[in-house]
Amino acid sequence: EQSAVPTELELASGRFANDVPVAWNRSLHAYNQNPDVVPQDKLLERAQEFATRLAKNGPLAIRKIKECVLTTSGLTINKAFAVEDRLSAEVIVSKDAREGPRAFVEKRDPNFTGA
Repeated sequence: EQSAVPTELELASGRFANDVPVAWNRSLHAYNQNPDVVPQDKLLERAQEFATRLAKNGPLAIRKIKECVLTTSGLTINKAFAVEDRLSAEVIVSKDAREGPRAFVEKRDPNFTGA
């Protein structure tokens, strides 16, 4: 049985041992898997900020990230990369994959549809 904790920490916020509040910031610029320790009184605010950023991403991409995390747990590195390649290919050919760069060039927020 797989734990939901890694997925929760990747896509939202969670807690580590000793009840230490944690919010993860995994972005292309900070892909180091080091959690940011957040004071208890700032945890909800930080989680809401993260959820807002997450909601601006393409829903198809988010679904495939989650699927990849859940599917590759426990696989060898070569098998995990094969799964990642397959799932990435599904995103790359999507309308959302074209919408992101188009919106950037047009200097507007993307309108992701999940397709």
